[in-house]
Amino acid sequence: MAAAELSIKRRPKDIGIAAKDVVKSPEANNGTFKFTPEAKAGVEGLGRVVFTLTGKSIEDYKKEGMLQPAKHSEFPVFEAQPSINSEIAINLKEIFLPKSNNKGFSEQKAMVKEHSKDVKENKKVEGVKAFIGNAPTNLGIIKNALELSDKADADGIRDLLREGSVRCAEASPLSNKHFSFGVTVGYVNPEGKFLVTLRDTGSAKQNVHLIDVLVPEDLPVPVEEPVQGEEPVKLNNISSSSSSEIK
Repeated sequence: MAAAELSIKRRPKDIGIAAKDVVKSPEANNGTFKFTPEAKAGVEGLGRVVFTLTGKSIEDYKKEGMLQPAKHSEFPVFEAQPSINSEIAINLKEIFLPKSNNKGFSEQKAMVKEHSKDVKENKKVEGVKAFIGNAPTNLGIIKNALELSDKADADGIRDLLREGSVRCAEASPLSNKHFSFGVTVGYVNPEGKFLVTLRDTGSAKQNVHLIDVLVPEDLPVPVEEPVQGEEPVKLNNISSSSSSEIK
């Protein structure tokens, strides 16, 4: 279905990442962004494991049977959005950024910026940055983390996702001119399937975490900038009357 045929009449750029902003990977690395040898040694020295995400989409994960049925099936442009195509580094013992839950998105973005600064200035690892992944990126990170972790750590990840969820970078296709809704990944059911939701609860007290992930510094990550002179709508300012979760 063409983007113009979507029920909300949104173009690709309206759901978080413009078509021109889709990551183009360097040919020198066979289409994948990679850490420099020094950066890779640095992140591994911090106790992180390095693995590669390959641009899979929510549609791909649906075909693999990883996802529960949800509202996003109505938005094929959203489902076709790819993950990053890059090496990433996470700590399997603590894949979520400490104290990142119960905060609005603007606060979480500020935390990620400070985290990048800390890794470079205090931990002395150059050539990397922290970032917030989109839904397919976060699904790929969690899937790999569960496969690489021992049973205790994997169970801990599943427990957190049952109790809370993970913030994603892109705006929900349900967003409109009045409200900016978010996208989250969470809830691993007894069959091991994840749930991608297109609207968060709208509460500053929600249990929504960030994944603590480092990527190569030269990886292009689209950034949504507020319109000059206007205050962007914050996710935690959505009124309770319009904040029920849509799956």
